[in-house]
Amino acid sequence: MRRSYTTKILLGFISLFGPLCGITAVPFDTRDLTVYQEGFFIPGSPNYTTTILDNFYGRRNISYHATEQGHIIIDGDIMYGTAHDLKLAEAAAASSHLARAYSLRGRPWTGAKVRYQYADDDTERANKDTINAAIKRWKDNAPYLTFERVMPNSKSENGNVIIQSTDCSGCYSTVGSYQRGNIMSLQRGCRTCSVDQITHEWGHILGLLHEHQRPDRDQYVRLVCKNIDPRCTLPPGTSCCNNVNELPAGCCQLKQWLTPDAAGNWLDWDGMYDGISLMHYSERAFARPNTKTLVPARNDVTINTNIPGWPTKRDLHRICKIYSDECSGEKGMSRDGFDYYMGRG
Repeated sequence: MRRSYTTKILLGFISLFGPLCGITAVPFDTRDLTVYQEGFFIPGSPNYTTTILDNFYGRRNISYHATEQGHIIIDGDIMYGTAHDLKLAEAAAASSHLARAYSLRGRPWTGAKVRYQYADDDTERANKDTINAAIKRWKDNAPYLTFERVMPNSKSENGNVIIQSTDCSGCYSTVGSYQRGNIMSLQRGCRTCSVDQITHEWGHILGLLHEHQRPDRDQYVRLVCKNIDPRCTLPPGTSCCNNVNELPAGCCQLKQWLTPDAAGNWLDWDGMYDGISLMHYSERAFARPNTKTLVPARNDVTINTNIPGWPTKRDLHRICKIYSDECSGEKGMSRDGFDYYMGRG
C-alpha cells in the first residue's frame, strides 16, 4: 500500500546527539513573532545552502541552519539530523552515488503507540499542560492513537520522543519513528510554543510532512516569490524571484522552505490538496509586512490565514493510511464537521 504524501513514511529523520563543530546558531529573531505567521516555529534564519542526496529526499537543494544543540533544521521546523548526517548526504550528492548516502528510512510507530518522555523535570513542569492539550486534539479525532508517557525523566530510552526545552530555539521536531532518537524541541525564554504549534509538531512525530511542500503543490498554490522577506538588502530591481546565485550571500534563504519536494517513488501524495491542513503554512508565511507568499492557484483551494491548530479531515485520513491496521473500523468527527470512516482506503 502506498503511503500518503504528507506522511512521507519511510520516515524518521535522524536525531543523533552531539555538538556541531564550526557552526554557530543564528539567534532567534523576535520580529518573527509579528512578521511571520510561521515565525513561532523558526529558531533562526537558514544561513547555509547545500545539495543533498539520500534515500528519503532523493537529490534536493536545501537551506538550513544549526541550533546550539547541534540540530540541523530544514523546512522551518523539521530536524534533519546532525552535522555528520548532513555531511554524508552532501558527499552522496557530490559523488552521485545514492548507495553512499546515509539512509533516512524509518517506519511508523509500532501499534500506533508513540512513547515520549521529558528531558528533565523542569521541562515537564513548563510544558506538560500544553503537551497534554495537543495530544488530546489528536486523540479526540483519532482515538486509535496511543501516546504513552514514559518515566522517569532522567533516563532516556532509544526510540522514545524526548521533549526538551532550550532558550529561544524555536519549535521543531523529527518526523516519524526512528530507533536512534526522536526529538521535540520547545523553546523557552522568548515565547513558549503554543498548543496549536505543538499539535503541528505531533503531526510531524506521527509521520506528516508539510502539505505546502508536496510535489504537486504548484497545481494548487502559487508562491508569490517577490513577497518573501529576503532578510537582507537586495540590489535594486531584484527580489526573491531571482536565482539565489544572482543575489548577495544569505539573501532569500527562506524561499527554500516554501519550495515543493521533488517527486519520488517512495512518496504518495494522492488525494485532494488541503490548504487548511494542520501541516500547511499560512498565506503569510515568511512574507514581507502586509503581503502574502502563498495564494490559491485554483478557485477550489483555500489557504490558512493563521497558524492552524487542529487536524483536518484530510490530515486524519492520511494518519489513518499510515496506521491502517489500528484505525480500520474506527469512526470519529474532525474539526471541519465531516463524519469520516477510518478505513484502509
